[in-house]
Amino acid sequence: MVEGNPKITSWTGRDGALGYLDWWPISLGFNNLEWPFSDPQVRRAINFAVNRDQLVEVGWQGSGTPAKVPFPAFPPIRRFTDGIQDLIEQSGVGVYDIEKSAGLMEAGGWQKNGAGMWEKDGKTVKMAINIFGGFQDIGQVLVVQLQRAGFDASFRQISDAYDQMSQGEARAYITGHAGSVRDPYFTMRLYHSRFVQPTGTAAEHFWRWKNTDYDALVDEMGRTAPDDPRLHELFREAMAIWLNEMPSVPLLQWYHRIPHNETYWTNWPSAENPYINSAYWHRTWLLVLLGLQPAQT
Repeated sequence: MVEGNPKITSWTGRDGALGYLDWWPISLGFNNLEWPFSDPQVRRAINFAVNRDQLVEVGWQGSGTPAKVPFPAFPPIRRFTDGIQDLIEQSGVGVYDIEKSAGLMEAGGWQKNGAGMWEKDGKTVKMAINIFGGFQDIGQVLVVQLQRAGFDASFRQISDAYDQMSQGEARAYITGHAGSVRDPYFTMRLYHSRFVQPTGTAAEHFWRWKNTDYDALVDEMGRTAPDDPRLHELFREAMAIWLNEMPSVPLLQWYHRIPHNETYWTNWPSAENPYINSAYWHRTWLLVLLGLQPAQT
């Protein structure tokens, strides 16, 4: 769009990321109650099958950032995530390694069938990944990566995608985390087992993962002040569990890429003039409307 129209601009003008970092990092999620995604080794194997750099390069034409944790890369949150880099490295999250993926599957009793798909007890790892419209670009790339690694993957954009995810009928899906901005608790609580509902029953947060030790740590985080050093300790303990179990596979940081047409109006929100973010659906359109200036007087 930017290349085809000289009047189109974005948060970063006509160059760069063409957007700004949002609080909604996206992951490949699962119904963790249902086989085979109930097996953390399968989830870890899927992690090693994903080439995040390729998702950015091909799906987003090089404008993006891989994610290794379900938190936005904001400075206040990095005060916490910087302290668990050793755990991230040990877990292998974000690492693209087909051989490690295959090793985990073979250790779990899976074998490649004639079509090159992992199979166990006559069943493949069937993944019809539910997506929203904004994921068509990376969705296609992700599916090919998973297929090449032996996972029976496809994707589908359907009108009731959210309902399918909420009810657990979608065994795999891509979605984001509307959680933490400064305090990691608000993302961590999304994975608390109090939100787990049986498949077929709508859930507010639909990762459907249970770990009582994790729950206890997150509950304690909720009772701890953000400036209490104890919060960092609790966060580290909880993330050690999360990274080992990998209830979702982090994919990418999310960017708001919203085009603006300067044919008739200028002074759209931008990195140079950030009077408001440009996510107008967050009830900020009036502020933008009052800030616009005519292109010609």
